[in-house]
Amino acid sequence: MAKPREKAAFAMMVQGGFRPSILRELQVKHVEKILERDTPIPCKVDIPQQITKGKYRGYYTFIGREAVEYLKMYLKTRKVPVTLDSYLFCTNTGEKLPKKHFSYKFWEIVNKLGLVEDKRTGKPREIRLYSLRKYFRMNASPAGYEYVHFWMGRTLPHNDESYFDL
Repeated sequence: MAKPREKAAFAMMVQGGFRPSILRELQVKHVEKILERDTPIPCKVDIPQQITKGKYRGYYTFIGREAVEYLKMYLKTRKVPVTLDSYLFCTNTGEKLPKKHFSYKFWEIVNKLGLVEDKRTGKPREIRLYSLRKYFRMNASPAGYEYVHFWMGRTLPHNDESYFDL
């Protein structure tokens, strides 16, 4: 039910553990060879320090075949030219998406599918946009605590940071 842009973004959250705020800031150049015919699978995505939540260090994560395919489909549908310096996800005029864009689109789809009753009780809803990120964390856990938290851009205890070459 999602449009190509949101389908690609949601697949990236599920397969790479991205925060929606990171997706808004990513540029095409951060996704390894996404404009080439033979994009490697898994596809590495570099997240530079300037766009991370705490701006403490850059990191990288990976996306799989499905996210790569949705992303390539979306890039073909864009109304503005795609360059390496373009935002990966943008408005029809090439501008950065509004802050709550992915959250609004997620709720449109959830409501259309009738997955959750819209009861506002002061508690978090059962299904939220961040459920996609949580799904990544749970399914990547066999790789080990340190790897999963690194791929999600979380701070690790100082002695664990040395295992990752940035």
